[in-house]
Amino acid sequence: MTATRSDGSRAPDTVREAARAGEPDRYLAGLLAPRPVRADLVAIAAFSAELLRVREIVRDAMIGEIRLQWWRDALHALARGEQTANPVADALGAAMHRHNLSSAVLGLPIEARSRELQEVAGGDLRAAADAEAALFEAALLILGLPATPASDAACADAGAAYAIARRLGEGPVRQSDAARGAAPAGDAPRELRARAREALVAARRRVDGLGPRALVAFLPLVMVEPYLHAQERRDADQSGHFAHITPLRRIWRIWRAKRRGRI
Repeated sequence: MTATRSDGSRAPDTVREAARAGEPDRYLAGLLAPRPVRADLVAIAAFSAELLRVREIVRDAMIGEIRLQWWRDALHALARGEQTANPVADALGAAMHRHNLSSAVLGLPIEARSRELQEVAGGDLRAAADAEAALFEAALLILGLPATPASDAACADAGAAYAIARRLGEGPVRQSDAARGAAPAGDAPRELRARAREALVAARRRVDGLGPRALVAFLPLVMVEPYLHAQERRDADQSGHFAHITPLRRIWRIWRAKRRGRI
């Protein structure tokens, strides 16, 4: 395992692999951040990946809650300056102390994933959107941008767009999500895609208003349209499978957005 450098520019290999495997969009965005905060953004991505794994591998909500409770307890321990012997958690703790992140802020994705877990048969898009919004907020704080009403609004719109796109990317729309889409089950994907695009347009406008320093935090949004297009293609050919988004395409879109200076 590679030791973390004092400037925080490199995360341990275990943390990088967790982020790359479970949160590739946030991982790549973190690599494009200023060197002193790269490892901390990668740690946030790895933290999110670990929370997502709970929903993916757990079918019993009670077991899932036990796993999420471990993260709640870990956050409190990390806030006290303690170590957990879990590489992802300890990298998160280092980010907390370097950037004065509170356990309350980082606890928001945990609570949102908990709400999501309670409807494991259908999922809860509002909970997923809250989790994504909290992760965008944490990234902004790491980049040195304090929370403001403007940044809160940007995170909320970004969270909604990204959560819907990711949920649609998981497969057929679940019944509870169709109900929340206020559309018949057959029309729900179309309605949800429209909602995602509306939120994406709003998020882009709000992110522009936050200034160039905020861009890195929101780079994952450039994958919203590819995810939505993939879902549209799946509906069109009725294959039940999504067109694969290659790693090269993902890298290209995120790198290009960073170079152009806009989502």
